[in-house]
Amino acid sequence: MIHEIYHPHFSDDLIFLLHELGKKKGHECLLQIDRTIEHIIRFPHKAAKLIYPPLTDYRKKKFFPIARPGKRQRPNMRLIYKYNPDNQTIYFLAVGIRLTEKPRNTKDIYQRIRNRNDQLYKKE
Repeated sequence: MIHEIYHPHFSDDLIFLLHELGKKKGHECLLQIDRTIEHIIRFPHKAAKLIYPPLTDYRKKKFFPIARPGKRQRPNMRLIYKYNPDNQTIYFLAVGIRLTEKPRNTKDIYQRIRNRNDQLYKKE
C-alpha cells in the first residue's frame, strides 16, 4: 500500500489555483488534480525526473487543468512529487501552473516553490 504525504504548503497551492482560475475553472482543475494524484499513486515511476537542483530527487507530472483540452494544446500544469520505493511513500511537494515566459513569472510553479523546505511534510 502506498502512503501519501503532502507538504504543508500544498494546500496553499490549491487555494492559489482556485483564486487564479475562478470558481468554475478552479473546481474543474481540482478534479483534474485528483485524477492526476490517483494516476501517480498507480504509476509512481512514470513521470519525468526533474534535472535541475535542488529538485533532482523529484518528478513532475504534466497535466491539463480541464478534462477536454483543445487539439495541439500543451499541458500547463505540474504536480511535483518524490517517490520512495523503500517505504512505499509518495511525497507531494507542490502543484501549480507552469508559465514559461521571461522574465520568470512569480506565479510559475517553479518560482513559487524555489525556497520551499522539503523537510516539512504532513501525512494525510
